[in-house]
Amino acid sequence: MATILLITVALCTVGYKMAGLLDLINIGPAAEERKLLGLTREEQQSSMQGMATKALKSIKDDTVKEVNSAFRDKATAAGILGNIEHETGGSFDSGQRQNGGGPGHGLFQMEGEMRKAYGDYLGMMEDTDSARNQISFMRSILNSPKLYDIGAGNRIKMFDAMATGKPDVIAEAFSNFVERPKAATAQNDKRKEAATRWFNKGDK
Repeated sequence: MATILLITVALCTVGYKMAGLLDLINIGPAAEERKLLGLTREEQQSSMQGMATKALKSIKDDTVKEVNSAFRDKATAAGILGNIEHETGGSFDSGQRQNGGGPGHGLFQMEGEMRKAYGDYLGMMEDTDSARNQISFMRSILNSPKLYDIGAGNRIKMFDAMATGKPDVIAEAFSNFVERPKAATAQNDKRKEAATRWFNKGDK
């Protein structure tokens, strides 16, 4: 009887370990996929939309956190966020591509010489593209012409705008003297409105 009991315990232990092993090597549908199997099509679509919304919120939250960390002044951070919101169409995604297939990339839709300078910066840092690195690069070129020169006059104008402590003034200056979009597509009013909204959120 004791022998039979020992064999039964051993078999149960092996079965338990095998189940754990299967989980470890991820055989079968992923956890989120398994949740969807018993749902109707409408419920599946709703659940998937919910997961996508959570993912987008996470990207946005991470970017906002990085901006607030890099630019400690609340008004300056809000001015930068107002521009990022506009440039990315609200995605706040560091991998954002330009609408229509243009060369713009990332939070600031960098292109041309600025994008090349950013690539050189990543090489120097021996790091990869990310929201943190894009924001760090932008902070560096606002403070010094070493990585990329926005122009001494433009840098002074940016400092003057930042000294006002007004997010809408900073947002417009950043657009005019750093981003420098074409006048027809600048939409500075939207950038200023977004900057003011971020400032009033009190996220800092």
